[in-house]
Amino acid sequence: MKLHDKEIFAGRTMNKQITKLQAHTDQLVSCLLGLKEKYAFLRPMLFDGKIVKHFGSGERRRGFESIKYSLFYGCAQDIARITLDNDKRTPSICGIITPLLINTGLLDELCVRYSSWGYIVRETDDAELRAALESHLAEETELRRQKFHATFNKLIADWDAFKVKQSTDAFKIIRDKLTAHLELHLCSDDVYRITDIAKLGLKWRDLGEAIKDVEIMITALNSIVRNAGFAMEDFDEGLEKAIQGYWAK
Repeated sequence: MKLHDKEIFAGRTMNKQITKLQAHTDQLVSCLLGLKEKYAFLRPMLFDGKIVKHFGSGERRRGFESIKYSLFYGCAQDIARITLDNDKRTPSICGIITPLLINTGLLDELCVRYSSWGYIVRETDDAELRAALESHLAEETELRRQKFHATFNKLIADWDAFKVKQSTDAFKIIRDKLTAHLELHLCSDDVYRITDIAKLGLKWRDLGEAIKDVEIMITALNSIVRNAGFAMEDFDEGLEKAIQGYWAK
């Protein structure tokens, strides 16, 4: 294979890798929205005393508790799947960050695309104007390059912190041993039982905190991989109205 052909092949391979990362990141944004919506309906069942008293007592209690735990397990499974899955075919934060850490060329190409996004200096007979425009473009490009690396470095720091949290491990155990698969283990009394969630050290608030962590990381990935954002405030505002309408007495 000639050098020129190798360069073309390498370029096509890079483009395929980036296209895949962009598709996976786009899907992660959709997964995040679904997770946030699921948790939004669950949150009042955990922390709103009036709603718990009104809907979670008497003859309604059994149904209330069933729905509450179904939503909780669903959120826990989503968190583990969105963050930790390492199957190359499955969109996850781990699956996107790993190739970026391994392949510096891939990260560099994303940086170039992120930094060079914007206007181009067109041909002009005014040499002074052209020089000024080129200087401004170079400054903007450098600022965007710095922003790209700052965003990526913070993403890695957030990811490293998220991986070692006790709650992260607990969500993985719930997904692996209770929801996606049901695993029995032999206890000290020679009886096979499922994993006791009470022994995982989870608190109700851990779920909301984990979702905030996930949102921060996916927002960063969406920025550096797709050079895109999302009107999350508008989404949250619409979701809040839906929640209030649903739980209205």
